[in-house]
Amino acid sequence: ELAALNEPLDQLRMAELRRLGRDYGLTSMDLTDESNRAALLESLYLEDKDWSRLQPLFDGGVPHQVLNARKHTEESLIIAGAGAFGAVTIATNMAGRGVDIKLGGELNEALLSKVNRVLAKYSQEDPYNMTMPERLEAVKNLQVDLEEEEEQTALDTFVRYMEDMAKVRELGGLHVIGSERHEARRIDNQLRGRAGRQGDPGSSRFYLSLEDDLMRMFGGEQLESMLSRFKIDENMPIEMNMINKLVEQAQTRVEGSNFDVRKHLLEYDDVLNTQRKRIYQERDKIFTKEDLHDDVSEMLQTELRNRVETGLTDTEGPWKLLAFLEEIQPSINTNFGNYPSFTFQTVMDKLADADSAETLKNSILKLAKQTVEVENEHIQAGAVELFDHQEQNLKTQIASSEDTLDAYLESLDPEEKHDYQSELSAILGSTVKLGPKEIQTLQEDPRSLKKPLTEILHSSLTLNVARRLLMTLERRFGEKWSLKPADLANLPFSELRAQLSEQISSSLSRRTERLFGENPEVARDLDSNQGLLEEALEDDDALLKLLQLTTQGKHIGFDERTHKREMRTHSRLNYVFVIADEIGRQSAEVLSNRILEHLHNAEQKLAEIFGAHEWSQLLLNELKLSGLPEKTRSALNAELGDSVWQKVVDQSIPDIEDELAERIQNVMGNQTQNRIYRDLLLRTITESWVEYLTKMEALRVSISMESYAQRDPLVQYKRQASTMFSDLLSEVRQGVISYMFRYRPVKPAEAEGETTQNKANASISKKKKRKRH
Repeated sequence: ELAALNEPLDQLRMAELRRLGRDYGLTSMDLTDESNRAALLESLYLEDKDWSRLQPLFDGGVPHQVLNARKHTEESLIIAGAGAFGAVTIATNMAGRGVDIKLGGELNEALLSKVNRVLAKYSQEDPYNMTMPERLEAVKNLQVDLEEEEEQTALDTFVRYMEDMAKVRELGGLHVIGSERHEARRIDNQLRGRAGRQGDPGSSRFYLSLEDDLMRMFGGEQLESMLSRFKIDENMPIEMNMINKLVEQAQTRVEGSNFDVRKHLLEYDDVLNTQRKRIYQERDKIFTKEDLHDDVSEMLQTELRNRVETGLTDTEGPWKLLAFLEEIQPSINTNFGNYPSFTFQTVMDKLADADSAETLKNSILKLAKQTVEVENEHIQAGAVELFDHQEQNLKTQIASSEDTLDAYLESLDPEEKHDYQSELSAILGSTVKLGPKEIQTLQEDPRSLKKPLTEILHSSLTLNVARRLLMTLERRFGEKWSLKPADLANLPFSELRAQLSEQISSSLSRRTERLFGENPEVARDLDSNQGLLEEALEDDDALLKLLQLTTQGKHIGFDERTHKREMRTHSRLNYVFVIADEIGRQSAEVLSNRILEHLHNAEQKLAEIFGAHEWSQLLLNELKLSGLPEKTRSALNAELGDSVWQKVVDQSIPDIEDELAERIQNVMGNQTQNRIYRDLLLRTITESWVEYLTKMEALRVSISMESYAQRDPLVQYKRQASTMFSDLLSEVRQGVISYMFRYRPVKPAEAEGETTQNKANASISKKKKRKRH
């Protein structure tokens, strides 16, 4: 019946208030009317003497303090004053607050000190050893005229405080009202414990609604049925042990549920913490370890052996393995040195027996022709697989579309309006034009048009396949063929396949003729580089350059943007095809050792290049070894020894002996490479770890769904987390080895240093030139 009052003051409706007043015997809303005052006191079970306390409620509400998280600076003062006479404190949560609530409120320490000084001045007793009641008695018995007004004010305030304390005790002390029961019994007990502390009087009363979350989820229906069975008035306080036990049982169940949540949360966190420790240990090692070459080499060895074992078990494995090697370690071409990729190195090994320029030329032509023949076979085999795949897709699409067409023709109702052209065009995938005769036939006998519609369907789907195949093959060969998709669409797929296969063979033949025919491109390019052929007999760098020359061709193209002719470079052959056939016949152990040896040599070559670059910078800028970073100086000191290091540290760079300069360059190169490895490892681990944490959070959110499949979510979380962490480590390895061979020295930006740079390069080239074996 008080529901009308559960609104903000500015939203209370006067009509509802008048109706409520009539129910309680009020004749009007005027509280100055004696009859209204008597009816109101009777309804509230109060006496006439209580009107003075009730009047402020109607005039301006109940004075109170609100304690919440926004008043944390005033928290202690609000709690300390909560025990004052007539004080009302509304708090979101009073449990666990760190200030005692004293009956009568908190007495100011300064005031108490002043009272003690007055008693010490005018009384014969020691006030500092008195209890509060004894101090009050001493103040009342004080029969002297005080010298200062402040002293009298302090004593009067102290007396009022003690009288208020006595009133609070007489009225029953602190009364705690709980608006609901907490999920944890401990919180309720702490709240009750606010009243009746240290022997003070006090009481508490909790109000419970069956619509509270606690009762709604745990035990509400059982308690509601019990109250209905016993016909208990909702306004009557319930103090039955049975109901109290039901509430405590609900709280116990919530506490158990929360405990399980916290326990499982810790178990989930333990999984991630173990992985976090592993990652942080690796990062700490990267920060503190001086030389990281062994760690990177171990990653490289682990990843390569896995790749080789997988690659040799698949027919396409050797091609994929060589593509992977070309990606992580392409050929190195710098001013300070060159080093071939694994594919080029294997080709160079095949040409090692050539003893003359003519022999080398013929060997290269033979190997290049063999490469093109193997590549042609690979292209034709790939075309067969492409045709088979497209034919199967076409059959599936035709069968599905025919079923859709049959269902459409069967469902046509002559009495309904249809946009036959649009509907059939959507089903057939092609624009359909229908005349009045065809539309009439669809209305009268739609099945009679199935055959012509099916032919349109076949032609439309075949046209899409022909267009897709023709576009793919023309892009692959870089040619514009004379075949038209519309002409191929009307052919059976076997004839379409035959025509495309014939065109592929023709394109491959033209390519072979262009490269090795009467006016062969490859031989012509080799003849025009006779000097490089002669040099390649002795120098591996020249041979690498010669082989790279055979793989690239040039042709005149037309720039659609500028409308000008331009010289373009294209790939005319790839030695991967002939090398893949060779490595596919080797054992995993032999091939792994061979690849690892090549990559370790590439790593050493890069270190030499970095060292040569650092040396050239010293020459270019006319610096000395004393200007190097501290770690590099320490490494040089350890490598050369104290006596040699002290000799060369302040020596001019051009004056250092060649043999000693080579040792210095090796140390500087290793130091530069080590810095690169450290940055690469840290960046790769950090990026992968951040992404991994996001994936793990998504897994933890979704793993609860495993319970629907009768599987323990925690067990599944641990299993999937283990798999994901293994993938993370593999991802880190791949990220490191994908970039470790791609770093190159930065070219100097100063043009005026060109002469000095050329001298430095010449000096380095003289000392570092690789001879063929």
